[in-house]
Amino acid sequence: RMGDAPRIVEEVRCGYWVTPGNAGELAKAVLRLYDDRKMAKQMGRRGREYAELNFSRSVCTSEYERIFEQAVSEWVC
Repeated sequence: RMGDAPRIVEEVRCGYWVTPGNAGELAKAVLRLYDDRKMAKQMGRRGREYAELNFSRSVCTSEYERIFEQAVSEWVC
């Protein structure tokens, strides 16, 4: 199971998802990025923006706080 990674890569358009262990797919993806540097930079920019918006320290801290508060309230009740 791959989790949300393939969906995020597709939705954000921040890279190519290749089947784990498939060297041929990986090689094709690397060559596409190599051949189109402008597109590679755009994908990189989109990936960074997504990561900064969704995985910043403040976002992760808020999510952990919410989870802990929920767990404590369920445990106390």
